[in-house]
Amino acid sequence: MTTMTLDITTVDRLRGDVFLQYPDAAEAQNVFTRISVWLTRGDQVLVYENRDLGSLDIGTHIYLSYGSTAAQLDTELFPEPPTTMPSLGALIGWRYQLVGVVSDD
Repeated sequence: MTTMTLDITTVDRLRGDVFLQYPDAAEAQNVFTRISVWLTRGDQVLVYENRDLGSLDIGTHIYLSYGSTAAQLDTELFPEPPTTMPSLGALIGWRYQLVGVVSDD
């Protein structure tokens, strides 16, 4: 069994990551405000990174709420955070690998 090392595990690191991913400060603040709602209700935030070497979006991050029934990924369907992001809409999940799990503890 392979042990995964997560790069983003605190709210401060998550905030910094959001502001790196969204250079426009207003957009970054809007994204982090949405993430704060997830954390306040007790969800975790899963951070997935595009690792597809052939993708123009390599290195980009996607943030998903995880935990409650209101979350994008709930614990009934996913008892553990998936290491590979499930495909969502037009996003091809296998490109995105888990690089962070953050809770408001």
